[in-house]
Amino acid sequence: MDQGEESDVDVIFQVDVRKKDRKLEERYRRTAFDLYRKGTKRSAGAWVLLVWYSIVLIMSLGGGGGAYTLRSFIVEALLVFIWFLIAFRRFRNRVMLRLLFLTIALKERGDTGTFNGNRFMFGEEGFWAITVGDMMWKYPAVDKVAESRDAVFLYFKEDSGLYFAKRDFTVGDSKAFLQFIAEKTGKEVIRLKGSRR
Repeated sequence: MDQGEESDVDVIFQVDVRKKDRKLEERYRRTAFDLYRKGTKRSAGAWVLLVWYSIVLIMSLGGGGGAYTLRSFIVEALLVFIWFLIAFRRFRNRVMLRLLFLTIALKERGDTGTFNGNRFMFGEEGFWAITVGDMMWKYPAVDKVAESRDAVFLYFKEDSGLYFAKRDFTVGDSKAFLQFIAEKTGKEVIRLKGSRR
């Protein structure tokens, strides 16, 4: 899409993201994790593993009557940590997200490129992301729509979507946009904790 084509499109809403916001990206990923992982139940095999591991953990923490060394302390601490990872999904999710964010931060540390910004344009038939290459989506591609106090999140599936701050609207505003996107996608807007109605 070149500049001439851009003016032919009826733009109802436009968002210009001028700078990269790592905190917003982290919130986008956390929200995806919560939206797509909630309600998943443990299989019978996972319960068997958890019970078996609990028995092993209890037996190993009982001690063998020998000298308590730094090595045995580290092993027991590691066993307890692994048990928490298996037993508590919320704890596991936090650990996994922290590792993901650490990986992203390390990757960006070595990245010397510059962020040139993104432009998202929403029309009657679909929406476009104008970055290095142009991409167009139809509204049925959106699986979930979420709103926080200061951001909008559109998910196509768990690991892909768009997010932007409400302050980045250059055509239209976030309140009207949320009504529009709910109508176009047929999806209810999920209001995250702390979001205003």
